[in-house]
Amino acid sequence: MVCTTYVLVLGSIMKVEMSFTTKTIIMLMAMVLTVTVVISMVLIRESDSSLVFQQEEEQLKNQRRLQLFEDILHNRMVLWVDMFSHIEICLLYTSDAADE
Repeated sequence: MVCTTYVLVLGSIMKVEMSFTTKTIIMLMAMVLTVTVVISMVLIRESDSSLVFQQEEEQLKNQRRLQLFEDILHNRMVLWVDMFSHIEICLLYTSDAADE
């Protein structure tokens, strides 16, 4: 069985005669291509959301590390201030002129 089909080729419409089987195969290939594109889009979106989730996790880890570093630095500074606040400075002044 031969069917007459109109096909768009390089901007112009051509009248093509093809068998029903060929026409069916072309339609099935077009559907498979459409499904492939849809699946690819879904996978890309999932990949993007996975990357965003990983970036958010890394950002939280870095924030925790920064907070830990700030806490350690603060505690060290408090310790140093505490240590140096107990140091007493004594200046001894002597003069030979006082002996005369």
